[in-house]
Amino acid sequence: MEDHRNDPACLSCHQKIDPWGIALEDFNAVGSFQWNTEVDSMATLANGQALDGVAGLKRYLLKSRQDQFLRAVVHKLTTYALGRPIGFSDRAAVEQITAEVRRQGDGLKTIVKSIVASDLFLSKY
Repeated sequence: MEDHRNDPACLSCHQKIDPWGIALEDFNAVGSFQWNTEVDSMATLANGQALDGVAGLKRYLLKSRQDQFLRAVVHKLTTYALGRPIGFSDRAAVEQITAEVRRQGDGLKTIVKSIVASDLFLSKY
């Protein structure tokens, strides 16, 4: 970490991406939460927002980035469902799915149902 902070060529990117990873330091390499560790998961985003571990990251995403987060989840799950990258011509459909999911409460079940019921998915075959 210190090497990245001391090298200007690395710092420009790492000051933006490191805080997101540091906030997730309570998880191990396979995604399991690590109880009773001495990990410092305090981080500050480039915009000055302080994050206190994964709980702080969750609060920040829900308060300030909920629409962006949901759009990203819908985009990634739609990519997976279609078995191909999302193209420019698919963006309107992804936005429509995202809007529908927001209206129905942002649940994962709603995301999956909205994707498989979409024209984008149904026209795949």
